[in-house]
Amino acid sequence: MIVLLSTAVGHLWFRRGAEAREDPIAGDLATAVISYAERLYQPQRYAALVHLRNNISETLHILGFHQMRIRLGELALSAATVLQDDAAKAWILTDDLGWAYYILRDKATALKNIERAIEVVGEAASPSDSESLSLATCQAKALRHKALIGYADEAHSSRLLAEAQNVLQVLPKSPSAIREFAQLHHARALAIAMRLGVHKEGFIREGDSVASRNLDEALSCAKLAARDFQAIKDTARHTKTLFLIVRLLEAKRAEPEAREARILRDQALAQSAWITEQGIATITGAE
Repeated sequence: MIVLLSTAVGHLWFRRGAEAREDPIAGDLATAVISYAERLYQPQRYAALVHLRNNISETLHILGFHQMRIRLGELALSAATVLQDDAAKAWILTDDLGWAYYILRDKATALKNIERAIEVVGEAASPSDSESLSLATCQAKALRHKALIGYADEAHSSRLLAEAQNVLQVLPKSPSAIREFAQLHHARALAIAMRLGVHKEGFIREGDSVASRNLDEALSCAKLAARDFQAIKDTARHTKTLFLIVRLLEAKRAEPEAREARILRDQALAQSAWITEQGIATITGAE
């Protein structure tokens, strides 16, 4: 089984979610979700529409249906605006209308919507305690996304990640808080890999001590993220992080350790929601 998974992963390593061949069943699901969302929108069942978005948006992301995720986000944003649900608006702008556009290589629209999400958080009027936590978590995620989109400017990207970490300090200790801090570790590792140009393929130059130190830093961050995701049993994000660890080890030419990491990656993949052709294409398409 592991051999078959490794073959599939290798075949898809450089393909993007939007380009992956569609699974007919997954395609039917995505189409049905949008049809149902439009049905909810017409009779103004806005609360039900936002609830649907909250429960299915990440699945559309994992399956690689980014255009449909955007369509769902457009409908849900209108509903959340009528409901005056600031937390829902911020999450939709960050994910459905932010990161989804970035995956489809529309950085300008992605940044505009993510920046609007941060504004919405700041404008939220007298949120409840639970809403405050949701808004803080979303603000941190929006900052993290901005940091990854602007990864090339190391100083600016690092400042955004530090700001996101400060925002998360308000969260009480919980699996949710652990997940968000682990996401920051993953983002730091990915940003370094992207600056080194090895997040998809390639190696650092032999004898390049600066690149080697940076790669070691990225590995340390990624391993922290993997540890924490595994501790809270977040299989999807643990798998995502193992993909990154394998790529970093390959870039370092640390083949014995990379081989061991591939085994762990493939075992995790077999148990995760990413184990579809679209899922593998999405998880490996950082930019």
